[in-house]
Amino acid sequence: MKNFGWMDDLVKARKSIRLPVVFTKAEVREVFSHLEGVPKLVCSLLYGAELRLNEALSLRIKDIDFEHRQVIVREAKGDKDRITALPQSIVPELKQHLNKVYLQHKEDLKRGKGKTKLPYALAGKYPNADSEFYWQFAFPADKFIKDENSDLIFRFHIHESTIQKAIKTAVKKSEDI
Repeated sequence: MKNFGWMDDLVKARKSIRLPVVFTKAEVREVFSHLEGVPKLVCSLLYGAELRLNEALSLRIKDIDFEHRQVIVREAKGDKDRITALPQSIVPELKQHLNKVYLQHKEDLKRGKGKTKLPYALAGKYPNADSEFYWQFAFPADKFIKDENSDLIFRFHIHESTIQKAIKTAVKKSEDI
């Protein structure tokens, strides 16, 4: 082993501290005016319920409580569960979206595909839960995927990049004005 004595005097570089970009309320309204459909609904949850993107996309139907106007976030940052407020302003649009998801789920069941992948060992504990609507993702993907381990063919949630691209496009459109 060689001795590199000259390295003893090296100083570790400091990490730069970057301030986050924060939009004004007017800028947020402008960006939202260029969003529509599922991306707008997801972004409304990100903004109004203070969810991270993956938290919003991973929501199951059962995690949305309209009666108490709250959203239960499972396995959030630090692998903890938390509860956050469901913004009243998006309730009608979210209910309408979930009705579409319900109809899609019923069609999937008719075609023999309406199951979902359950967390942990719940599939063993509740054998039919994977077919129940309340365990489905609130924002399901358009296409099915196949689980390598169980050969289950199911709808995962939409990909993060779908929302990221929609936001990027909306921000660009709002800057062009």
